[in-house]
Amino acid sequence: MTSSPLTSDAPLAEGSPLVVNEAPSRRQTPNRRRAAAVGSWLRSDRRAQFGVGFLVLVLLAAFAAKLFAQNPLTQDLNHILDGPSGKHWLGTDDLGRDVFSRLLGGSLVSLRASCIAVGVALLIGVPLGLLAGFRGGITDEIVMRCADTLLAFPGLVLAVGVVAMLGPGLTNAMVAVGIVFAPSLARLMRAQVLSVKEHLYVEAAVTFGSSTGQIVKRHIIPNAVQPVIVQTSLLFALSLLAEAGLSFIGLGVQPPDPSWGSMLGRAYRFMQTAPLQMIAPGLIVMITALAFNAIGDSLRDELDPIRRRRRRFSRTDASVVP
Repeated sequence: MTSSPLTSDAPLAEGSPLVVNEAPSRRQTPNRRRAAAVGSWLRSDRRAQFGVGFLVLVLLAAFAAKLFAQNPLTQDLNHILDGPSGKHWLGTDDLGRDVFSRLLGGSLVSLRASCIAVGVALLIGVPLGLLAGFRGGITDEIVMRCADTLLAFPGLVLAVGVVAMLGPGLTNAMVAVGIVFAPSLARLMRAQVLSVKEHLYVEAAVTFGSSTGQIVKRHIIPNAVQPVIVQTSLLFALSLLAEAGLSFIGLGVQPPDPSWGSMLGRAYRFMQTAPLQMIAPGLIVMITALAFNAIGDSLRDELDPIRRRRRRFSRTDASVVP
């Protein structure tokens, strides 16, 4: 048996290169791979940079406001509906409160409201959609008919009805919004599960005796959740607008706590005499919704398997070309 050139005991000829076995490279852990994927996504997509950067800026400004900005609840009745000045950068409202401080203080409230609504929608919609798609039969019929019943009502009307039963307040309003969003997530998750469970790798797992829990955890959910992630990012924008609408009509955040929607509601009363009061909260709601939509559009493109395959092939072709 001939020995390999790298393992032969024969002396090397003079002038021949010395070949040294390189140590195997350290394998990346799953967390490192995820961090690298997120970093690559943020570096390569301007929409993701805008969306994530703006939301981080809003959060930093909101936390910094607790240290440096004025108290958003402090009233100064001698300066009512004042315009922008050195002391009040965005002016004051109808009770003499600083609009800039209330804008920063309301950012955490509005973002927390979006998280509550999306969290409720995920907790209700995703498990029901997974159950309906995987089980099928009578379970699928019951879940989908309930979802169709909720979808038959206009979203805002249904949310107002739920808030009327639960009572006004931020948490109740956002739970109502989450209930409104849950049927759309359930239908989306069901459609993805119905598609994924017909793939050959799922049938192979069933053939090899994998339990139902293992199949759902290892094969169904990881391959069906990508569109749900994209839809979730878009629901953040919709829930932000829903919070603004419910607070505008007095069913969301209650006075004197600030939120962007409640600020719009109060400014609307003085639109004739102080129209500038509506500009700041209106702009921040619009830009934040655009940031969430930009993240959703970017995630949709990033998680699209066809686009990822094209990018991988393009990188391979570029590395082969001399």
